[in-house]
Amino acid sequence: QGVAGPPGPMGLPGVKGTNGPPELSGYQRVGGSCGSPVTIAKNAAYTCNVTCPTGKMVLGGGINQANAADSLTIVTGWPSQNDVWSIIVRNDDNKAGTYSLAAWAVCASVAP
Repeated sequence: QGVAGPPGPMGLPGVKGTNGPPELSGYQRVGGSCGSPVTIAKNAAYTCNVTCPTGKMVLGGGINQANAADSLTIVTGWPSQNDVWSIIVRNDDNKAGTYSLAAWAVCASVAP
């Protein structure tokens, strides 16, 4: 076999492909009252779940305390299921307390 020759000229561009389906659509913020007002026993935890509408997945979420108190600790927030955002709060006070809690989930349709 002989020595390789120089590279040839660049070819023509290919035909543009079609756009794929959107990866993310139908963004929606879903709120939940967490049963507010809710009484939480001293040193006890309370869980609140917010569920996305059918066919949507949870992307994130959060919680708001209307009557914020130093004794109420936000322990965690996580996607406990594909369509559910869960939060856990704990009353670190030495007595029961009544709180106004609201949680929300950020939901959307996600392409497989």
